[in-house]
Amino acid sequence: MQAIKKKRYNNSQSGLETFGTDATNLQQTNANTNWGKFLYNSEELSYEIDSLNLITATFDINHGGFNSEGDQFSQEFDAANALIQSYRVKNTGNNGWNGLDLGINYQLGFKHNKDRLLTLSYKYSKQPNTNENDELISDRFDYGLPSFIQQNNAKLIEQTAQVDYVHPLKKLNIEGGLKGIFRTATSDFSTSDLDSLTNSYLVDPNSVNNFNYQQDIYSLYNTYQLNLTNWAIKAGARVETTTVNADFLSGGDKVNQDYSNFIPSVSLQRKFKDGTSINFGFTNRIQRPDIYELNPFVDRSNPRFISTGNPDLMPVVNHTFELSYSHFSKGSVNLGLSYAFANNAIQSVTKLVDTVTYTTNQNVGSDKNLGFNAGINYPITKKTKPECKCADIIRGVTRLLQQRTVQQQWHTGIYLCLCGLQIHRYLAGGYQRRVLQFKRAAAGAVKLQFFQLGQHF
Repeated sequence: MQAIKKKRYNNSQSGLETFGTDATNLQQTNANTNWGKFLYNSEELSYEIDSLNLITATFDINHGGFNSEGDQFSQEFDAANALIQSYRVKNTGNNGWNGLDLGINYQLGFKHNKDRLLTLSYKYSKQPNTNENDELISDRFDYGLPSFIQQNNAKLIEQTAQVDYVHPLKKLNIEGGLKGIFRTATSDFSTSDLDSLTNSYLVDPNSVNNFNYQQDIYSLYNTYQLNLTNWAIKAGARVETTTVNADFLSGGDKVNQDYSNFIPSVSLQRKFKDGTSINFGFTNRIQRPDIYELNPFVDRSNPRFISTGNPDLMPVVNHTFELSYSHFSKGSVNLGLSYAFANNAIQSVTKLVDTVTYTTNQNVGSDKNLGFNAGINYPITKKTKPECKCADIIRGVTRLLQQRTVQQQWHTGIYLCLCGLQIHRYLAGGYQRRVLQFKRAAAGAVKLQFFQLGQHF
């Protein structure tokens, strides 16, 4: 069992400017603190009936909770820099969850070849969670929206059933299998506004959001691996069919999706006598929109920046290429290069209505990511074995319609293992710039600028 508790601080600023006859300038500053704890326990049991029959079972349980405190101050000015509106929002958030995972596997070997295996697996997962956010509004100047509390009780249940078969021949290894994943999610969300006359909170019926979400995934895969003296070649494919049925009870919206994907994969390995190997691989990966991206509920927690989900989102197929170099002797050296792209990436799309921005998600993006990593492990003495992993660099470019988003991230890590004592230092940083331009009639042009400054430890 392990407990994790960490405190994070973040400060950010955002601005919205409009130009023309009724030019305005909105400025918001945010200061946030987050902290919490996480406990988990994992157990595994195995029973070998005989040399050909093996049963294993797993049991995982976790519990966690995070708290947050935020202070947001908003000011809006006219063209003469006179104050039009201002208010302060103090936020207190409490989030908690539990998790339960149960799994059982049966493995059957065969007398003539013990590497020939048939495996039956089943896993059950349940994850209930609760969220509450208290938004207290003060320091008002010409601002009439009340303070409010948002509450959400949600639950996710996932079941996975799988059959895998491995059939080795002299130089060829054949694998195949069937898999089914069945997910059910529910959520009960509401907002209660503060009544200034009674000083009590009353549920806003227009903010109630209940939904039931069912996603079923059926897949079939088959791979072939050819092992030669200096070469290993592996190729295969997976076919998936996904059905989604979601009922957003409060708004009467429904989502019914049914789609299939063909996912090929190829990998090559060249081995050399001195312990060196070069690997190349290509595969596709499916990124499905989650329930929160699909949910059409309108989030008004920041009244000037409103967001909502999009029930018409489709999955994204990422095409990934990987090239790696490894050398093992007294120590080891590992170098890796990767490139991935997607043409229908899910991206945030923002539009301006009067002085309020509305953000949702659409399949309109184009993602390109290039990554590089390096690792060195070399024993100085028999008891001293320092390990250094560094230059884990990721650069990404996202293009979206007439909006422009530029994101850069870099990560460096140093890991030292000395006589069994591990010392870990990890530094991370990032830069984000987002500029959105809107066209508006004779009233003038609108420009939205967003930037973020943060620090956490």
